[in-house]
Amino acid sequence: AAGGNGGVGGTLFGAGGVGGQGGPAVASILGGVPGQGGNGGNANWFGSGGNGGQGGTGLTGTNGVNPTPTAPAGTGGNGTDVAANGNVTGGTGNPGLPGLTPAQTGGTGGIGGSGE
Repeated sequence: AAGGNGGVGGTLFGAGGVGGQGGPAVASILGGVPGQGGNGGNANWFGSGGNGGQGGTGLTGTNGVNPTPTAPAGTGGNGTDVAANGNVTGGTGNPGLPGLTPAQTGGTGGIGGSGE
């Protein structure tokens, strides 16, 4: 299952919540699909956005055959329009399983506010 999204930041200097980690793939006859990392929460009033959650782990497959790739990480949360500090990093990509599943790139950073 996909990770939950991070909560919105508090009313003053509240950073957005961190996105939840994606669930691992579940083995089944049809192949399991791992969950994507949750997105970071948006900031509220001078807070920075929360980081995205890490993507779920893939499966190795049967004896390394037909592995399920890991899911991508969630994106970073956005800054508010009164704060220029929303450029947080996204979640880290899942490292994958060596020789079996590829590593994933991290989520994108949040968008900075206009600095009004």
